[in-house]
Amino acid sequence: MPRKNLLGLLRDFARLGGDVAVVQTRGYRREKLTYTELYAYARFWSHALAGCGIGPGERVLLWGANSAEWVGCFWGILLRGAVVVPVDAAASPEFVRRAIKDSGVKLILRTRDQMELPGAPPEMVINDFRDVVESPGSAAGASVDPGDAATRSTMVEILYTSGTTGEPRGVVLTHGNFLANLEPLEQGIDPYRKYERWLHPMRFVSLVPLSHVFGQFMTLFVPPLLGATVVFEASANPSEIIRTIKKERATALIAVPRMLEVLRTGIERDVDARGHAQWFKGPFESAKGRKFLRGA
Repeated sequence: MPRKNLLGLLRDFARLGGDVAVVQTRGYRREKLTYTELYAYARFWSHALAGCGIGPGERVLLWGANSAEWVGCFWGILLRGAVVVPVDAAASPEFVRRAIKDSGVKLILRTRDQMELPGAPPEMVINDFRDVVESPGSAAGASVDPGDAATRSTMVEILYTSGTTGEPRGVVLTHGNFLANLEPLEQGIDPYRKYERWLHPMRFVSLVPLSHVFGQFMTLFVPPLLGATVVFEASANPSEIIRTIKKERATALIAVPRMLEVLRTGIERDVDARGHAQWFKGPFESAKGRKFLRGA
């Protein structure tokens, strides 16, 4: 049965319960957030937005690097029925100001690393509320959220283009836009669910910003279909990425071609420095033209 809106995925968090949803590293600390905790975080932010006077359809800027807090805020905004305006952590203040003005942002949710913008709408630093969210009763509230009324034509977010080929433009994306791409994936996954238990929990190491649609799909929407864990890797250093892949026993690496090319170059440089280049390249040469599964 087709989903009415994206919040159906969030309601599945209760079923996933204690499974780990997000893993992130803060300094030397490795932090984990379960699906139950992530759901509580989303509900907290829905109520926090209500306290700030944010209603359905109003715009909320979400500005910061990938994190569990970012994910919880995204779902909290949807629960409130408001519209997400995601901005890349590396965006310039001028870019952010244009997005705020163009989309009519009423509230800014930002991480502590992002600068305060004088004269901008009210803001909240999302890192400062983690302890509140983890406290007892933080998930309490009304059983019906304004976002539940959303239909497939309801707006989810206004996503701004990078502006590399012209002035940045805000692209409006609805629940239906996302579901039109997500539902075929879900149908394709269904026949293979019986095999997933041998790999559970699947672990996705993500290098793609959550301000991009691809990053959102592979971090916010696809993992809950599988009860998978998302591991946020902040470093662009190939050695650090490989270390994380090994440490977290990654099932998949979420990256764009440019990132994969950088990773490949780093691996080849490291192998060459150790004098193992011929040994490394040999299996690739012999595997040319062969299928991925040797027994196929």
